[in-house]
Amino acid sequence: MLNESDRLVLTPAAALQFKRNSPSQWAVAGAIAVSLLLCSCKEKDALQKEQADLQLALNQARAELDTYQAKINSVLPNVPAAAIALEEQLKASEKANKELTQAVTELNSKATRLQDAVTTLRPKVEAYKAKYLR
Repeated sequence: MLNESDRLVLTPAAALQFKRNSPSQWAVAGAIAVSLLLCSCKEKDALQKEQADLQLALNQARAELDTYQAKINSVLPNVPAAAIALEEQLKASEKANKELTQAVTELNSKATRLQDAVTTLRPKVEAYKAKYLR
């Protein structure tokens, strides 16, 4: 993840030094900036895929939970052994559901932070490209 300290900040002294560099060094600097942007995009896509997979697993767990609940509701009161087994399965499904929900929440948070990082980096890259890569 990109942190606040990972931002690209160009000091005036560094800018003067860059102005003296050859065009090939500018091309390398531009390639590095673009590769940073592309790496962030790839990570974002991977996070979104993982998020979609976890969301699918969560939906399946919820459907399974509903199935178990329907089975519990259909069990007659005079069959306590079956009800106990179904309640244990229900508790296990609820635990899995809670873990999956937590994982999806964490992934949503990571995706949001990554999107914010890309949003702040993109204008810098575009400005750099517009200024130096004509």
